[in-house]
Parts: sequence; C-alpha cells; structure tokens
Amino acid sequence: STMTGPVTVAPPCHCGPSEIVDIASIVATGRTENDNASIGLLPGVLDPVIGLGVDIALPCGRFYLTGVSGIGDITLHVDGRTALFIEGDVNALGVFDIDLGPGGELDMFIAGNLLSIGAGSYGDRTRPARTRIYVGGSGDVTIIGATGFVGNVYAPHARITAPGATSVYGSLFGREID
Repeated sequence: STMTGPVTVAPPCHCGPSEIVDIASIVATGRTENDNASIGLLPGVLDPVIGLGVDIALPCGRFYLTGVSGIGDITLHVDGRTALFIEGDVNALGVFDIDLGPGGELDMFIAGNLLSIGAGSYGDRTRPARTRIYVGGSGDVTIIGATGFVGNVYAPHARITAPGATSVYGSLFGREID
C-alpha cells in the first residue's frame, strides 16, 4: 500500500556551532604536548620547503609543525598511529605524499587552511579510512592535480573545491563542496 503524509527527517549531522570540533584548540594542545623531541623534529622543518624536497618519517606518536608550505616535494612516511598538529596553513605546491606503512594511520589537524597543487597522494586507496584530515580554517580547501585524493576531510567552516578531474577515495565534510 501507499501512504501519503508528513515525514520528519533528522538532520544529517551535528552541525550546530557548539557541536563542531574545535580544531584550533586541538592544535594548541598539540603545540605543547607532542613527541617532536623523540625524533628530533623541528616545528618549522616544512615551512617553507624549496627545491628538492623533504622526507620525514613519523612513527607512532603526536607531532607538531608550525605550517607546511613551499615549492618542492614533501613526503610523510607514517608507520604507526600518528597525530600531526599544524598551527598554520598547508600550502603545498609540488608533490605532497602521505605514505602509509602497513600499520600506518594519520590524523592531521590543520588550524588554518589547506591548498594542495600538484601531484600527490594523501594515503592508501585500499585503506582510505586510515587518513583523516581536520581543517579549522574558513578559507577554501583546494585540491588541484592530486592523482587521487585519499582520506576523510572534515572542514566544517570551509568550501572544499577540487577543480579538474580529481578522484576522491574516502569522504568530504565541508560547509560547501564544489
């Protein structure tokens, strides 16, 4: 049988101002509570990168960077359950790769905005749930030229844009998706 009548549909998410994850506070905590000293990681090592690029191995732990910027190749090798706290923006022009080892998992908290122009990958296509990116800024999250964006992006204040032919393996949560 067919029934016609009013229907109540619950909101798709908890999106009220008091329900949004406070990414800036999480990053502020990561600034003081991190494992940088255990691997000799300097907070400004990727701000900026110019030229041939930088490879950084991040084991299991919590790590803090002031920002990620520049023109060059950046590769993060993640071998365990890792949290990366970034105080400013991620403005990567060139190759930006997140290489997950067999047990690698990454939670990246960016207090600012995310701009990625050039080839690169953000994780493993067979395991997109192992890369989680939280963006606190209200500017555009822009991904141009990625060979395939892998991961889950949570950017509740931002418009997420991916001009061109970009494949997404994972999920996008933004104020707007273009």
